[in-house]
Amino acid sequence: MSKEQVLRGNYNVMAVLAHGPHSVLYHGKARNAEQAEVAIKVWPTARVTTKGQRERVRQEIQALVDLKHPHILPIVAFAIEDLGISITRKYAPEGSLQTRLMRNSLKPLPFSEALTIIKQVGEALYAAHQQNITHGDLTPYNILFTAQDNAVLSDFQVPGILAAIENYTGEAAPLRWYMAPEQFLGTISAQSDQYALGCLAYQLFTGRVPFTGIARFTLQQKHTVEAPAALTTLNPTLPPRIERAVLKALAKDPTERYPDVQAFLEVLDGAGQLVRQLTTPVLNRASQMRTSIVNKVPWTIAPINTVFPVKRNANLYSATFQQEGVQANSNLEQPISPGEQRQRPTTHKRKGRIVQTISLIVLITLVVATAGVYQVFAPIISNKHNSAIAAFTNIVQAPAAILSPSHPGLSSGMALTQVPTKAPTPSPTAQPTPTFAAKPTPRPSPTSTKSKSG
Repeated sequence: MSKEQVLRGNYNVMAVLAHGPHSVLYHGKARNAEQAEVAIKVWPTARVTTKGQRERVRQEIQALVDLKHPHILPIVAFAIEDLGISITRKYAPEGSLQTRLMRNSLKPLPFSEALTIIKQVGEALYAAHQQNITHGDLTPYNILFTAQDNAVLSDFQVPGILAAIENYTGEAAPLRWYMAPEQFLGTISAQSDQYALGCLAYQLFTGRVPFTGIARFTLQQKHTVEAPAALTTLNPTLPPRIERAVLKALAKDPTERYPDVQAFLEVLDGAGQLVRQLTTPVLNRASQMRTSIVNKVPWTIAPINTVFPVKRNANLYSATFQQEGVQANSNLEQPISPGEQRQRPTTHKRKGRIVQTISLIVLITLVVATAGVYQVFAPIISNKHNSAIAAFTNIVQAPAAILSPSHPGLSSGMALTQVPTKAPTPSPTAQPTPTFAAKPTPRPSPTSTKSKSG
């Protein structure tokens, strides 16, 4: 079937997406008003010359058309002609898993992303196996991504088409990296699909396929005889449970693998949930614990505007957490009973009155003290006691003078400390002894000394 024959259908060919030894993949667009994008795969060398061949191919393709699953790329049309066969599927705009691996420099994908892809592809395989349909060609090239970034499985093998291809040379080289030992001998089954899924999981978790090579015989020997390297040697962060699950799916004997793909996925999912729990941030786990505790403690809804005072001076850090909830010890703050709550306002009023009384007493005391001080010092500052002022001036100007208790500037209840005429030599550590007299000024001048001697 040529490009011109494809154009005679309901789709316009926009570009060539891929070209293989026996098929060509086109990017097309519908000619109707919706102009939906499609991928058209054509086998130009497939010759269906008999009615029996045609019916066989039609039944096999129709079974794939009827296979509906969120992770299987649906077939929207197909054509069987004397000069070729074509299958038209919805277009997956986000490319293939092989392209994503190349962009990742063939390194392991993030654990959660790899596990999601394996689960989605595995669910699609299991749904097909339930309808007695095998894939037979599981590779990263045949796993595509939708606009919502969901993995979808494409390109199920159609045995009738392969049988109709002229000069068929066998499977494509990339498929050999994912073929089970029995598939090299021509046996394709659900168990061989599980082996291919195990090879794919190995690659996503480690960044490399279990066995490398190009020649068919070399790869057949490796898949049949050699044991793959431990996944944890290539990716030390991988959980051992994941490693054991993948290696079981890669068992040489089909009977030693999982009973079906679903069992394989359940083990992977269980290990994945454990990993997610272990890698959950501590704060998130604490938040979950608090939420769990709150949900387990019985609560009673209080009326609106209800106030719940608590006792003071309680130890807020003495709570003990138990498995089935929270049990507060005796040191925790406890709600005040209604009786205590009614008595609290009276206590507050009494405390307020006491504070007011004390403040009034202090104020009166300050007023009385101020009046007394004024009466004591009033004669000193009065014009009638100039002699007292003169004496006070002499004291300030001549601090070394010796004043007797009968000095006219002193009252009967006052006493002065005698200031020595010669200040003692201060020691390095001793401090001057404070006195109640006026602070001495620096060493008196010669004029002051003469006045005292006269």
